[in-house]
Amino acid sequence: TNVQVAGIDEPDIVKTDDRYVYMVANGALRIVEALTAKPVSTTRVQGHANDMVVEGDRLVVFVSNGERAERCTYGYDCEIAGDGTSTTIHTYDLKDRAAPRKVRTIGLTGSLMTARRIGSTVHAVVADGDSAMEDVTTWPEDVEMCGTREDVLQKKFFALRAKNERSIRASTQLPTITDQGATKDLCMGLLESRFDKSHTFTTVVSFDMNDATAKATTSTIRSRPGTVYASNDALYVATHRRKNRSLMWYAGEATTDEVTYVHEFRLGSGP
Repeated sequence: TNVQVAGIDEPDIVKTDDRYVYMVANGALRIVEALTAKPVSTTRVQGHANDMVVEGDRLVVFVSNGERAERCTYGYDCEIAGDGTSTTIHTYDLKDRAAPRKVRTIGLTGSLMTARRIGSTVHAVVADGDSAMEDVTTWPEDVEMCGTREDVLQKKFFALRAKNERSIRASTQLPTITDQGATKDLCMGLLESRFDKSHTFTTVVSFDMNDATAKATTSTIRSRPGTVYASNDALYVATHRRKNRSLMWYAGEATTDEVTYVHEFRLGSGP
């Protein structure tokens, strides 16, 4: 795996520790000997296994549940966005490579964006309620841009606003995490981003892959997801916004059609 920063591992479908090669694809985790290519074990993984990270005798697999859209990795010619899937994170004990043992499962309502591993700590980024497509209509379909009477126009826009509000309320729910048999809403310490969609949430979930009983920590911001970069002490999410005539925009940036908003999450020595 090519990494951006030394010591910060990025997930991939193939990993090696020099002795073994680990592969996750087609619903299974496969382990083979590196020198002989001899199969060691095959472990079925329910759902669409996206990526994994390995450290010592622990391996973490990231799984998407539901119909998944094509991933947008770098955002060069695509929009980084959630796809409506939920995420399951499995941690396996690899002391016996011939029989990997699942020791922890974390369930998240959000779509997996990416993850990073620093030492034994894994930081996963997920997005809830997000889509690359606009989910509200900003102009009534049956109204011409010119020539419509003001009273008719006001009536149409009032109706459109009510329709959009119903749609947003119906599709909005707080992100949740399920870990060690308990499910909770990720609303404590919720942060807010200016001028972002009211029902989109981006969450960083951190846990120790070596300690299956240690509590996972989370930080959630009301914001769309974006490109992720991590250093040893911080994780950054850069979100891209385009100007929309129907929404508020940044003061002093009236002539700017696009902006990038960077969110910084502080990382400690552990989760």
